[in-house]
Amino acid sequence: MLTRHKPRSRRTLYAFRVALILFGIYFAYHAFHGNHGLLAYAQVQGQVERLAEERLHLEARRDILEARVEALRNDAMDGDLVDERARQSLALIGRSERIVRR
Repeated sequence: MLTRHKPRSRRTLYAFRVALILFGIYFAYHAFHGNHGLLAYAQVQGQVERLAEERLHLEARRDILEARVEALRNDAMDGDLVDERARQSLALIGRSERIVRR
């Protein structure tokens, strides 16, 4: 035997539609402003670009420092270069040397 379903009232349909709209607004808001939303994604992308630039600068600085260290190794060390650097950094001169200023 088949039974007829009771038709839903207008109030029930209206409440269901309002609930769907509220859920839609909630999820749309968090899609933009949430911790993993579009605005947070744009902010993270900006940080990635800034850090990539910083990494390039640091790699260039590292290359310069590696070249300086390579110049000071024992097998490539130039005695005059070491003497000049030591005198310059320590501000020392020999007793028989004179400073000529231009």
